[in-house]
Amino acid sequence: MTKLKRQTRGEQTRTAILDAAMKLFLESGYNGTSMRQIANEAGIALGGIYNHFPGKEDIFKVLVAERIPVDIIREALSEVEDTKGPQMLAEAFERLQAQYRKHYYFFGLLLIDLQEFGGDNARNLIGGVLIPEFMIFANRVRQAGGLREDISNFILLRLFVSLMIGYVLTGVITYSDEQPLIAGLPGDQEARISLIEVFLHGIAEKEGNR
Repeated sequence: MTKLKRQTRGEQTRTAILDAAMKLFLESGYNGTSMRQIANEAGIALGGIYNHFPGKEDIFKVLVAERIPVDIIREALSEVEDTKGPQMLAEAFERLQAQYRKHYYFFGLLLIDLQEFGGDNARNLIGGVLIPEFMIFANRVRQAGGLREDISNFILLRLFVSLMIGYVLTGVITYSDEQPLIAGLPGDQEARISLIEVFLHGIAEKEGNR
């Protein structure tokens, strides 16, 4: 059995600072959070926080770099079985949307980054880490066959990620524990199946049905 590495006191303090900052950023916003508040939440003296981070922006940059679940996304994509392309995308959708729900804070950090920094921090991470991971998966999907050849891998993935993120965000508003919060909506699982079906096969009426 692999032993977990025990954190040093300095590492524990650093983790406490990041935990406190993320909680406060998500609750009060970036501009509504001060270094003193972060220090108080972390249970350390204000001066102690500067032993680890020069300022609030540096804390936020580290949060984006370390707390966006890259390893979880990589693992979820690697576990998708090599079947046909459409089936692989459907399985990836199921795996990833479940993980995004568990790590919903990810969207809060992205929103703050867009509002305060024009998306610069997320852009560096997405461009340097996430897009390469998704492109590896896209190549696997393409090799498996069953997809239109005239759609590039990048467009395919942008559609896929946009659908998935939109599904998760709208699901937070309209569902709780997979049960609809608004009368007349289908169950969450039914909606999810329909959504991926439309993604894979299109929204336009088939020629033979006109």
